[in-house]
Amino acid sequence: PFSRDEPAALLVGLTVARGGFEPLAHVAEELRAIRAITGGEVLLDAAFSPAALTQRLEARPYRLLHVASHARFADGRAGGFLET
Repeated sequence: PFSRDEPAALLVGLTVARGGFEPLAHVAEELRAIRAITGGEVLLDAAFSPAALTQRLEARPYRLLHVASHARFADGRAGGFLET
């Protein structure tokens, strides 16, 4: 079970256009709704940077990582990316 006393969830996303992609509708509401259930920490828009994501993931073991962004997942180094 999730404890609201410690951030067991890291919730990240973009509401703005970036990297040639259109903004994703309802990301802020999505993250707020999840946070209401799980608690945790939210990184949204400018706060959702590669450095911030790396720092949070290295600082503690999150039980849940929710990403609301554009991405492409690929095997190995075959051009996958996460838009931050």
